[in-house]
Amino acid sequence: MSESGPSHFLYMDTSDHLVVGLLDSNYNWCEFVELEGTRNSGRIHGIIHEILAKHKLAPQNLAMIIQNAGPGSYTGMRVSEGISQIFSWQGVPVCSFLHFEVPQFLGVKQGQWLAKAFKGEFFFHSWNENDKTTELLNLELAQEKVSKTPTYCHFRSSLEKDFEKSSFNFLETGSLIYKQATQLFPLISKRGSRLSPYYFRTVDQEFKISK
Repeated sequence: MSESGPSHFLYMDTSDHLVVGLLDSNYNWCEFVELEGTRNSGRIHGIIHEILAKHKLAPQNLAMIIQNAGPGSYTGMRVSEGISQIFSWQGVPVCSFLHFEVPQFLGVKQGQWLAKAFKGEFFFHSWNENDKTTELLNLELAQEKVSKTPTYCHFRSSLEKDFEKSSFNFLETGSLIYKQATQLFPLISKRGSRLSPYYFRTVDQEFKISK
């Protein structure tokens, strides 16, 4: 293993599907692994091990864990949160950010962001220079919200079954994270916030038993 000081950043996102990446000290991607589907959580440990071994890095060689904290489902978000906690126990700093913050980090002053929240609902977040709002919408209201306005989302693939491609203009924050890493991650690291997992619903709502 390398004996040099901390030099790399490990990125994790399990808010929609599995994304793991390794960035160098200048926030360029050394590795980027993306697995579609919702049943890849069992593979994240092996992927991280393979990435670190390939680059001859021990956990203490990581300058920081950068975790996407959501929004996401309770089950999905617990995957990256649990691993972040393990690294934190080993003394590796952890910072995190939210998908709908990405355009704001990049200077977008006004916009809206949508994600499939399951249970027939969609998570909707909008912002401008004076206000931010968050709500859960049914499909009809979600389609109305995004019908005439370019809208950010996790990844278009998660919305394809509910929104016709030709009718809606979705911009992927997942793609922005990959393509604008050198601009985005320095801002996230500088803020240095360790956010709690941001779920589509409160835990009480997520596990509410239907009567």
